[in-house]
Amino acid sequence: MTVLLLAPSTASELDSLAAAVERHDGEPRRVAIDNWPGAPMSLRADGSIELGDPLGDVTGVYVHTPALFTMDAISLLNGVDLDENAWATLTQLREHRTTFESLIGILADRGATVLPSPGAVRTNRRKPLQLERFRAAGLPVPETLVTTEPATAERFCERHGRVVYKPVAGGAPPAVVTPDDLDEERLAKLRAAPVQFQPFVPGDDLRVYVLDGQIVGGMRYESDRFSFKLDQAAGEDVSVSPLDVDDDLAETARRAADALDVRFGAVDLRRASDGSHTLLEVNQAPAFAGADETAELGVADALAELLVD
Repeated sequence: MTVLLLAPSTASELDSLAAAVERHDGEPRRVAIDNWPGAPMSLRADGSIELGDPLGDVTGVYVHTPALFTMDAISLLNGVDLDENAWATLTQLREHRTTFESLIGILADRGATVLPSPGAVRTNRRKPLQLERFRAAGLPVPETLVTTEPATAERFCERHGRVVYKPVAGGAPPAVVTPDDLDEERLAKLRAAPVQFQPFVPGDDLRVYVLDGQIVGGMRYESDRFSFKLDQAAGEDVSVSPLDVDDDLAETARRAADALDVRFGAVDLRRASDGSHTLLEVNQAPAFAGADETAELGVADALAELLVD
């Protein structure tokens, strides 16, 4: 029972999940995707698949870097040079993505469990769509503005006071709007690229892991900054502690994953001092190795059990 694991060679999740797969009597097949595909890849009309060596009976696939499904895969490809020939590079990216998604689709058609699915990843990158689905499901989300209009953004910031902004597709830590951000020249840049704005939500940073509708772990981040993601972006260690996931948090986490049709994800929330909470987002293929080690969650084993069976 082979489980295909695709992740950067530096990702500790690769080691953690491989060890868990072995504990569950599976055979981990690790593929480092720093220079995707990293090994000769062939799909043949007779149904055989080679990724360096022939693939056997694959029961599960885990892609720790959803970038392989997206334009971000440019950073993973061998020999690309956007400056030299942008069109050729984009064509190379298209061919790699098409072949990779075909590989994943073929394995899924043969009964393999694939996490995350290509469709779910696309939803993961579309943060406004995420929030709308959460809102439609009656989940507690912050007021949100995505806009290319400077005046609209300025009024939103005036109304809410302390406001946080971040990329619409994710991929960068949040930042608090400052007076310099509201400068006319800087605001004018919105016309070229939309930005997501939200009122600052006070409280503790929480993360709840959901797998097939079950809560498989939870933790609380501890940071002196307003968001633990700023510590991560700075390359600093983030302290975490185990979280006792109460019924209300568990219900929100499960419903959030269900709203996005996500089998495995990390649900990020803020919990206020009065015990109420706000749903921020759901991340797929999230980091879990550090959480397993420091908060003793056991996420890797839960994943391995699903991928091996």
